[in-house]
Amino acid sequence: MTANWTWFLQQLANIVNNARTLTIVSDWNDGLLKSLPIVFPFAHHAYCLQHLQANLRDKLQWVDNHVHFGLMAKLRECAYAPIEASFQHHLAKLKGSERSGINIFLEDMPPNHWANADFRFVRYLHVLVAFACQYIFYTRWSIYI
Repeated sequence: MTANWTWFLQQLANIVNNARTLTIVSDWNDGLLKSLPIVFPFAHHAYCLQHLQANLRDKLQWVDNHVHFGLMAKLRECAYAPIEASFQHHLAKLKGSERSGINIFLEDMPPNHWANADFRFVRYLHVLVAFACQYIFYTRWSIYI
């Protein structure tokens, strides 16, 4: 899978202007995580919050829906916290839900890839991608409801 991502990113590198600082927003795909620093060593990488919430839902399937919604709300509060103090406050609340398995989920997810307070670079694309993800998600599911 890494070879596929490496090839794709190399094709992208051929058309992207290297003079610009790049911020790539993606899911938490292992092949992409390994290929990105090789092809774009100076790019900034952020995780898409919509994908993180889906991963959280999938990894904690045994948790009831009420707890799921609470965890997702707390994860969003952490992600959108504008300053470090606010992020730490919300993170403590999220980690306080320890019986849910959230601490295991957070272990391999450095905040500098998903939390606004720790991400020091331009994330305007993140807003566009998040909006697009939400639009596609809601319009796709509204057809079936």
